Amino acid sequence: MYIGDAENAVGSLVLDIHADTLVGTYMRASGQIIDKFEMQRIGSCDTLSHTDIKETASNIVVKVFSDYKTGDFKIRFDLLETTPVKIKLMDMNGKIIYSHDFGDLQQGAHYHTIQTSTNNIAAGMYNFAIITDKTVVSKRVFKLKL
Repeated sequence: MYIGDAENAVGSLVLDIHADTLVGTYMRASGQIIDKFEMQRIGSCDTLSHTDIKETASNIVVKVFSDYKTGDFKIRFDLLETTPVKIKLMDMNGKIIYSHDFGDLQQGAHYHTIQTSTNNIAAGMYNFAIITDKTVVSKRVFKLKL
């Protein structure tokens, strides 16, 4: 999400595929890069297939896995220090369709699954945000039609 800069967020999405890695770059008409992501195929085609989106912020490392077999979103986040954590899943209009407040979590690895069938989350593109007291990490996730 590009809050406060939405009128300038229109541009192009460039996808580069290198072996098992897809790199996406969002660019303005001027060529300025405004966001970049990477997805990697893990496993073989006859097993569970998912994407791995990773970002490191000041006090957190986040990975979002979209499980294409079940449609669920699986989140792993590693805290570098004890901090309060919240997650939100929003549709492309900014409407919050799922949220969870973990409260204060200790340093280390944490896991959470958003069950898309239980939460009536339709196929499409969503914005995922994980919020700590120091930072917000925002990523786009996709649920494919099963």
